[in-house]
Amino acid sequence: MAPRLPVQQLVVSPDKNFLVLAINSHLQLFDRAAGTRLCSTEDAGLNPPGSNHSGLIRLLLIHQELDAPEKAPLLISTGEDKLLKTWQLPDLKLLHSRQLIKRATSIAVSPNGKNIVIADKFGDVYEYV
Repeated sequence: MAPRLPVQQLVVSPDKNFLVLAINSHLQLFDRAAGTRLCSTEDAGLNPPGSNHSGLIRLLLIHQELDAPEKAPLLISTGEDKLLKTWQLPDLKLLHSRQLIKRATSIAVSPNGKNIVIADKFGDVYEYV
């Protein structure tokens, strides 16, 4: 299924098997080899109601722990709604959601995946554990 709205962000998994697209306030996961959509945050029953972002998704990042490549990678998203969300791949299951003080303009993750660092347009930097 082709996206109907413009894609704000896209990111490829470290193993190059998956492509995640941010379209409006939803995420879609594609199998790169087959070119098929595997799942979306719009799919019924995937996550509880209210789990999706309520505004445009502006930043995406996939983190794979270097010391534990067998662990499933994490997808981190944030956007206009000032929510920081972490998702399990490859099923887009919501793991955590928290409100940010300001809208993020950049995002990074520590090598062990325990700390998420975001910055805003004023140069303020915040760390979340």
